[in-house]
Amino acid sequence: MQPITTKIFELEDTLKSWDAHYYQPLAQHYYDQAIPTMLKLMEVEPGATVLDAGCRPGVHSIRVAKEGYRVCAIDTNHLPILTTAHQSV
Repeated sequence: MQPITTKIFELEDTLKSWDAHYYQPLAQHYYDQAIPTMLKLMEVEPGATVLDAGCRPGVHSIRVAKEGYRVCAIDTNHLPILTTAHQSV
């Protein structure tokens, strides 16, 4: 077991573990419904730019973009953002 460091968010094993637990296939349907509902409740104007801070692999950013919004996705770790950029092209 590795000692906890201040760079825990940069460890690939940490990222993979979170992804495996958070992005379960069963949750995908929920996210598909939750993102449009969230945007509606927040009264985001059509075509506005939405900030996804802590975007990780960008599954929510991609859903927001599919709803017709521009997205500014940021994260403290560059690995998930690079993966997202590659997947969304």
